[in-house]
Order: sequence, then C-alpha cells, then structure tokens
Amino acid sequence: MKVQVKIRSSKWFEGVDSAPRRPFLWGVGFTEEDFGKPLMAVIAAWSEIGTCNYHTLELAKYVKEGVKEAGGVALAAPTIVVNDGINNGTLGMRYSLISREVIADSIEAQVNSHGVDGWVGIGGCDKTEPGIMMAMVRLNIPAVYLYGGTAEAGKYGDTVVTIEDVHEAVGAYHAGKITLEELKQYERLSFATYGTCQGLFTANTMASISEALGLSLLGSASPPRPRAGVGCTRLRAARRLCARRSWALGLGI
Repeated sequence: MKVQVKIRSSKWFEGVDSAPRRPFLWGVGFTEEDFGKPLMAVIAAWSEIGTCNYHTLELAKYVKEGVKEAGGVALAAPTIVVNDGINNGTLGMRYSLISREVIADSIEAQVNSHGVDGWVGIGGCDKTEPGIMMAMVRLNIPAVYLYGGTAEAGKYGDTVVTIEDVHEAVGAYHAGKITLEELKQYERLSFATYGTCQGLFTANTMASISEALGLSLLGSASPPRPRAGVGCTRLRAARRLCARRSWALGLGI
C-alpha cells in the first residue's frame, strides 16, 4: 500500500503564509498539483570548461523525466567544476582539493535553503564526484548519485588513443621518437565523446566506489558516454534512476 508521508517541502510551500514563496515556482511552470508532490532537486556539476561535466545538464533532463514518472516534481540547479585535467601542473591545482568543499557547501546551501525532499547529484570528474557524495552524507535526506560517464576512446589510424596516450606522446616527442605533427594527432583524436578521462583514474574509480557504497544504482558507473543518441545506456540510466519508485526512501512516491 502506498503511504504518503509528510514531506519536508510542505513547510516551505503549503498554507496561506507560504503565498509569497509559491510565485517563484509558479513562474518556472509549477501547477497546483505540483505543490502537493515530493520536490526533488537535480544538482548537476556542469561546466563547458572540459569534457568531463559538459553533458550533465543533458542527463539532468532525463532524471527529471524519471522523477515525474515516479510521481514527484524535480528542479535542476548547478554546482561548480574544477577540471584537474586542465589545471594539472599549473597554479590552478591550488584550487583542486578545496573545490570539493565548495561543491559540498553549495549543494548543502541549495538543498537546505529551498526545502527539497530529496535530490539527485550528477557529476563526472575527480572533484565533483567526492564533493557530491560529501553533500549526500552531510544532508542525510533521500539522495542518489549518477556518474556522467567516461569518454569513449579515440582512434589514430588503427591505434586506440586515450588521454593517457597524449601524456606518453609528450615524452615520446621530447625523446625524438615521434614528430610534432604526430603529437598533435594524439592530442586532437584522444577524446571521441564527452566524458571523463578514459582510464582507472580518480573519476572512474570514485564512480565504481559509489556503487559499492550504495550511493548509485548498480551498473550505472561503467557505461561510457556516447556523443549522441537518447537510447544510449547512459541516458537510460538517468531516467531509470528516479522512475524506479523504490529509490525514494520514505517519500511515499
């Protein structure tokens, strides 16, 4: 039997005294029925600065569809990204570790200040993943993590090429083993799609750990992120994430 529990968002949006708060959601398309549903936040660590989190807003759309299918209503919001692949070896690395705290802080502020009943975090790099997971523990309300996915490897002739090969190609060039033009080909062809570095580095390792810890759905970490196609495994996982009613612990969805 379905049991509808008292949801946290009712303290923000129910009753006469909440009338000045509701216009901000009427204005983004809420209906009368939506105010009576569990309110979910979809937090996307999004940035165009690099491939790792470029597509998280796209995934957020499918998560929102899954929430709707399950009987809830979802609103998307962003958090920041610091791309280690870009700042590695530069002064930018000074911001790398601390960005996890900034991410967790920003999620905590958004989720708690707006009274959502639960949330989904979508990330795809070395720092957005742990930052989102830290926020899940801090907030201690129904939440689930979705990994953006690793990029597919590129091809240089008959050779499969990843970002790791680009690092090795730099050394090979300095050693006189390849030409500058060959190095440029490794550089340009290493990423076939959006997504994180193709290797068992922090991003893919943390994604696997999220499954082991029960923070994400089993089997959601390993599929790569193709550049297009709504039928791909990654987008199906995003929708399935919330369409499965069982994940929304205690919300009565």
